[in-house]
Amino acid sequence: LLDGGGGGRFYSGGGVNDSEVEEVAVKVFKTSVLTFRDRDDYVSGDHRFRRGYSRHTRNMVQLWAEKEYRNLKRLHAAALPSPRPVRLKQHVIIMELVGDKGQPAPKLKDVGLGEAEAERLWDDCFSFMRRMWHDCRLVHGDLSEYNLLLHRGRLVVIDVGQAVEPDHPLALRFLLRDAAVTSAFFARAARRQTPPLQDLFALLVNPAFFARAA
Repeated sequence: LLDGGGGGRFYSGGGVNDSEVEEVAVKVFKTSVLTFRDRDDYVSGDHRFRRGYSRHTRNMVQLWAEKEYRNLKRLHAAALPSPRPVRLKQHVIIMELVGDKGQPAPKLKDVGLGEAEAERLWDDCFSFMRRMWHDCRLVHGDLSEYNLLLHRGRLVVIDVGQAVEPDHPLALRFLLRDAAVTSAFFARAARRQTPPLQDLFALLVNPAFFARAA
């Protein structure tokens, strides 16, 4: 057992025959009502899952697993740092293990960051949120130091089951929350003030800003 937090349990295993992935993590989604009762907002507003959507707990768990699998595929297609999805079956996802020699990379919350490293990783995190919005057309929706891994000096995002598209009715609220939570974490680690949230939000959603800067 690698991790038992959040909405699922992670196990490590060997590679899958038809995949180039040598080490895999197997995520088995929990089927408890308490785990999934607060996730309706993320699914009911997502047009990709309106057909056949059911609030029955077991159906919701399978739908959540499908949602995470499809979101991971979208991130992987855009070459964003995330586990490569390998296979989905009901409420189980097989994905690439982010780590070395069968051990998962640490979560960011468990890493002691120096000030310079925190600044560098904040730049990476901000770039990730921008690319996720503009290139993948997704908002993570729960981004924090709890679902960012640090592997070989770079951030890797995990737990994307709740990620939604920009036309979701709560997408902008989720993006604002992601920016607020992550910027506050890195500001604490870098021992500086948190940048104005409205400025961060404008930079995240404005596609012309970096084009002008270039």
